[in-house]
Amino acid sequence: MIDESERLIKSEYLEGIDRAAFDNDLTRALQSQPSGYPGSAMTVAVENERGIIYRVITTSGISAYQFTSAALARLGLEDRLANDFSGKSPYSCVFAKPR
Repeated sequence: MIDESERLIKSEYLEGIDRAAFDNDLTRALQSQPSGYPGSAMTVAVENERGIIYRVITTSGISAYQFTSAALARLGLEDRLANDFSGKSPYSCVFAKPR
C-alpha cells in the first residue's frame, strides 16, 4: 500500500463545483500509481460538462504527469492548452470533453 505522502498523483476537488459525470471513471483510471521518482510538480485541471474546473490533479515528476494525461485522453478528454504557449494559465494543462 502506498503511503499518501509518497503518492505521485494527488487530487483535489474545488468546493461548491459540480463534479463531471465521468468523474468516477477518472478516479478509477488514476487508482494505480505509475512507477517513477518524485520530481517537479505539474498541475492538471479538469473541467466538468459546464466548462468549469472542478478538480485539480497535482503530479510529481514526468512519469506521473504522462500517466495522468494519458488516462484523461483515454476517457475522451482533450487538453485545452495543447496549443497555448502563452504561459498565462496557472495549470500545465486543462482537460475537458471536446466542444
